[in-house]
Amino acid sequence: MDKKTKIGIGILAGLFIIATSVYVILVLTDNTKPSNTADDRTTTGMIEDTTTTVVANPNKEGTTTTKQNSNVPNTKENTTTTTKTTTTTTTTTKSTTTKPIDNPKYSEAKALANSNKSDYNTILNLTNQLRQSQGVATVTLDNDLCVAATYRAIELTQKLDHIRPDGSKPNTIFNDLKISYRAFGENITYSTNLTDANWAYTQWYESTLHKNNMLDTRFHKMGIGKYVKDGKTYWVQLFTN
Repeated sequence: MDKKTKIGIGILAGLFIIATSVYVILVLTDNTKPSNTADDRTTTGMIEDTTTTVVANPNKEGTTTTKQNSNVPNTKENTTTTTKTTTTTTTTTKSTTTKPIDNPKYSEAKALANSNKSDYNTILNLTNQLRQSQGVATVTLDNDLCVAATYRAIELTQKLDHIRPDGSKPNTIFNDLKISYRAFGENITYSTNLTDANWAYTQWYESTLHKNNMLDTRFHKMGIGKYVKDGKTYWVQLFTN
């Protein structure tokens, strides 16, 4: 092998060694990248700055002959009563005012709020007994909140949800009726064949989230709404501070 051939082979060998080293360096560098990038992207929440909403079993329906725990539905045979209970709490929300509602539904809500006072007082007394047993100040039954709650109960026949039929949040009912508030809570439930106020209270009492609303120390006023349509009874419990 002549001298020129040896030099050529030496140059090629050197180039191969250099290329191999660069490849190893690149591979090692790539392996140092963090593996939890996807997890990091999940740390951003969707909670709004001024509201916190808690919903219990919004799509869960149970069947019972007497009363239902929203977390453990009764599955006894020969049951005929369908129930659904949900709750929402919104805090630190500054109210605004708009023109009061002026439609037949509002007039009906005002009339029912007066005629259903016996049921509303039953739930008021039960709620205050609960609050007193836990060392929490009692709430008062507010007529304007009863009208708002009754209006919401009527709306539940159109959309059984905390979101109103027009797509707005439940607290917009306060703006519609010029009710001032900074914190509010809403419990809702409905049943077939059961119209008793004690039954409605029990649904909320037996659910932790609903019970938390009833025991919230920020609330000082309460309104109750009841509406019966097509064999179903809709209940709404509203709280404000």
